[in-house]
Amino acid sequence: MVITDMADVPGHSSAPYFSPRKSTENFSRLCQLIMTICSDLFRTILSHHIKPENLRMELDSKINKKRLLKRGILSVTQRNLLYPEPSQSTYIVSAHMDLSLLYTLLRNICPTIPQHQKGWGKTPNGNDNSLSACIERIRIQRNEISGHSTRGEIDDITFKDIWWKLRSDIVIIEKMITGGNMFERGIDELLICELNPSRAQKYVETFRNVQSELIAKQEKINDLQNSTCCHGHQIAVKKEKIDDLENSFCTLAHRVDNLEDQNATVLNSFKELIKEMKKELNKDLKARFDEVKKEQKDGFSELKEELKDGFSELNEELKDSFSRLEKEQKDSNSEMKKELKKELKKDQKGTTTSMFSCPFTFFTI
Repeated sequence: MVITDMADVPGHSSAPYFSPRKSTENFSRLCQLIMTICSDLFRTILSHHIKPENLRMELDSKINKKRLLKRGILSVTQRNLLYPEPSQSTYIVSAHMDLSLLYTLLRNICPTIPQHQKGWGKTPNGNDNSLSACIERIRIQRNEISGHSTRGEIDDITFKDIWWKLRSDIVIIEKMITGGNMFERGIDELLICELNPSRAQKYVETFRNVQSELIAKQEKINDLQNSTCCHGHQIAVKKEKIDDLENSFCTLAHRVDNLEDQNATVLNSFKELIKEMKKELNKDLKARFDEVKKEQKDGFSELKEELKDGFSELNEELKDSFSRLEKEQKDSNSEMKKELKKELKKDQKGTTTSMFSCPFTFFTI
């Protein structure tokens, strides 16, 4: 049921004037506020965080379905509505859901709504105006109203307290989700309008039916808790054994952790030692390489100088040798010239003497 221009808020009725006792009227107005405005507000929140066309897909997702079908979360009616038999239609819209089921879906399948400071299912801090805190307070006020459902009456002081608390949270949510004031106007109109007897009675009965389902659901939860208590002693004994095993395991795990820490410490020390040794080795090798390189450079320089000096000395020696040879050759040539000259003079002298002493020798021969 979605409010459209506040059509669902009672206006002036053509039925005979309904004048119940004020406490009964207070209860009727609060029931109508919960069943119309609060429920429509929760539907708006759900549609804001899960698009209506995606609602079926989100409900059928493995994680959400497992969470919702967990024991104690859904009543039989709610489970049949969300997950009908295969032969039935699976089409579903939020208009089919009451405030209790809407709260369950907002809490369990809308991860984009963070839980408030105290956590889902607990009373929020008074100054917590987060979306989940406002949703939680509306649920709590709904339960407060249901506490008066047996008599169907709420006194004026309690009525005003619940009404204004609900109004405050509804306005905060509306500003947060839509930024409008349609729900705010609906609340104020519902507070002062005449109540249609048949419509008021309808909302009261619907509210009581929903409350009956909630009570039945709570009774099943209590039965489960009682059944659990019957096995409490056995569970306690088993828990004690489990605790002993856990303690032993924790002790063993602690020892293992200590060994792992020691191993890690030794391994880290060894790694650091290797790292330092590698660093020192690289340093020594570099120094040695530089030293050898310098020695080679110095050796080549000395060898070059020595070769240069050797070649210079050899060149000087060769020059001296050539000079001596040249001088000796020159002296030898001079001596040979002198000897030849002497010999030549002797030969010339001998020839002349022979010619004068034997004038006729030429003829006898």
